Amino acid sequence: AYGNSIIVIPSEKYPLSISPFIEIIRAGDIPTGAIQIVFGKKMELASVLSQHSDVDGINFLGSEEECYSIKKLCAQTVKRVNVNYGVEIDWFDNQKTQGERVQHDNCESKTLWIPYGSGIN
Repeated sequence: AYGNSIIVIPSEKYPLSISPFIEIIRAGDIPTGAIQIVFGKKMELASVLSQHSDVDGINFLGSEEECYSIKKLCAQTVKRVNVNYGVEIDWFDNQKTQGERVQHDNCESKTLWIPYGSGIN
């Protein structure tokens, strides 16, 4: 896939819980490679991704200690990171899981300046 892609690390404890999501991806019109699912130990995989220069951002859910460790690793490659510091997330609370705040925390936007009238042809 060209452009953005997502790497998903499923639950270690309940790895088969990702099965319905996989079926949705297969049935959808999502380009091959746009969503990659990697099974394994969460901290090992997250540590590698946090240090990888081609990864632009990390959204990590874990214990407070794990979150601080991931943030420190992300700082080495200056990437956007969003962590929960071990705080449980109520996935049914739309105020915390949807809307502009979540979009702001999980998306990157850039300003593009186009010089008009600069005399450049």
